[in-house]
Amino acid sequence: MKALTVKQPWASLIVHGIKDIENRTWKCPKKYIGTRVLIHASKIGVKYGWRALTEAQIREASNKGLIGYKYDELPSSAIIGSAEIVDCVINHKSIWADRSLENKCPECGRKITDFKSDWHWCPDCQRKLFKGVNYDSPIYNWVLANPILFDKPIENVKGKLSFWDYDYK
Repeated sequence: MKALTVKQPWASLIVHGIKDIENRTWKCPKKYIGTRVLIHASKIGVKYGWRALTEAQIREASNKGLIGYKYDELPSSAIIGSAEIVDCVINHKSIWADRSLENKCPECGRKITDFKSDWHWCPDCQRKLFKGVNYDSPIYNWVLANPILFDKPIENVKGKLSFWDYDYK
């Protein structure tokens, strides 16, 4: 089964059904859209632990009971659950989605600088463009659904970059 390594606390937030987006600098290959992947909690977490979350993210995680965990007690180097990748977009509305910054239209190359609202049509090619998107170096928001938290993590598993195979039985 395919696995994806994610730093803590993001990995735990995903499998607990709190974080519905995984942010990546690369587009999710279409062959993985609609598939379930294992979520591997990396050996090293994010630098600031729970403080890496925004106020809105902390509220949501607190409301669902996850913030009560001590950060250093979150599992690491372990497969802790799974989730389905259901879409890959830019600038999703979720509070978990990192945003991209605008630069130019990906269809015709027109530089876009004057947004009067959250989106507008490119005057040259009529593509719908969103404020805050850097179409040159976008951040892709992988939309996740139907998470499963394993009762017992599969421990001492070394992660890898990108998708990788794990023989899950």
